[in-house]
Amino acid sequence: MKRTQWILLTLLVVVLIVCRTSYTIGNRSAQRSAEAKNHPINVQLDSVRHGSIKEELVLGGVVHPNHEIIIRSRISGELGEIIPEIGDYVQAHQIIAVIRVAEFRQEVFENEADLEEAKANHTECEAKLRSAEAALKRFRLGDNADRIASASLQAAESRVESARARLEIASARYKQAQAAFESALIRMNYTQIRSPQAGFIRARYVDPGSRVSPEQPLLTLQALDTVVVRSNSIENEYSRLEKEMTATATFDALPGRRFTGWVSHISLPEGGATPTATIEVSIPNDSLLLKPGMIAQTRIVLAKRDFTQIVPRTAILTRYGHIGLFRVSADSTTALWVPVQTGLAIRDSLEILNPPLTGNVIVRGQHRLQGGSRVHVSGDPLHQAR
Repeated sequence: MKRTQWILLTLLVVVLIVCRTSYTIGNRSAQRSAEAKNHPINVQLDSVRHGSIKEELVLGGVVHPNHEIIIRSRISGELGEIIPEIGDYVQAHQIIAVIRVAEFRQEVFENEADLEEAKANHTECEAKLRSAEAALKRFRLGDNADRIASASLQAAESRVESARARLEIASARYKQAQAAFESALIRMNYTQIRSPQAGFIRARYVDPGSRVSPEQPLLTLQALDTVVVRSNSIENEYSRLEKEMTATATFDALPGRRFTGWVSHISLPEGGATPTATIEVSIPNDSLLLKPGMIAQTRIVLAKRDFTQIVPRTAILTRYGHIGLFRVSADSTTALWVPVQTGLAIRDSLEILNPPLTGNVIVRGQHRLQGGSRVHVSGDPLHQAR
């Protein structure tokens, strides 16, 4: 019995000690909270700016030619000369290779002779037709036309028809000879191989003296009047892209230079382990400064807003379950909590859609604040309001 009393007494003493300790700690915490509330918190301000903001997607990529052209001969023959070397720049319609012309010149001469012969034969047939028609006319208009034997008249008419038929055959052969001569001239002209457009020679496959055919590649030409920067993009990036979006590009090899282009192609993934899309940005390259293989950084404008209000991103935090920021009272002594609706976010800036703001916002020390906290503004605002 006495043992039970001692246990109860001990427990009572422990409870009294715990209660006393909790009361003391609570008083001290309340006192510290009161002191903290009355003690100003050092903060720093920054301005609310009014202007433009744009959201950009930044991608790394590599320069590729807009397209490549494999140059071939249109005729078979022995290659007499190939002018450009790998890396050379050629103009549009510039002669870049020559097929030995002797056999094609001989073909032109032969076809020209055949054409002259066909022309002469055509002229002779025309003359014979005119003669036969004149003889038939004399038969029909003569004074003794009623006494002309029908056989003689029929013979004259037959000679006219025969002459007309021979003229038609001669005309066909003359046209055929003309076509053959023109074809020979075209084949001879094909002995001069010209560049279809301006560009750089990327590859050369044959040397002078080689026998070439229409199926055989001679050179590869890179068209660089417009280049393409190819980049890889993940789903949450490429899903926001559209063709013709404006883009700018900078290059490690060209510091300080900026080039403007547009999104020309979005190649979506076909499914697989890597769900990335290939994004192509086309950039005009009139200066020919951009070369295949250059490393590029492209910036694609996803959204842009003008005449909007912008605050530093560090001013935004969450309090009471809402996104907002702190401002200071008119006398700069009290922190005021302002819930906000945010818009575009880029790097260290954030668009505020609502409410309208002016003046300055707290950007340092705000994480220690509650609505109504006393503050002490340190120094001038980081930026002047604009």
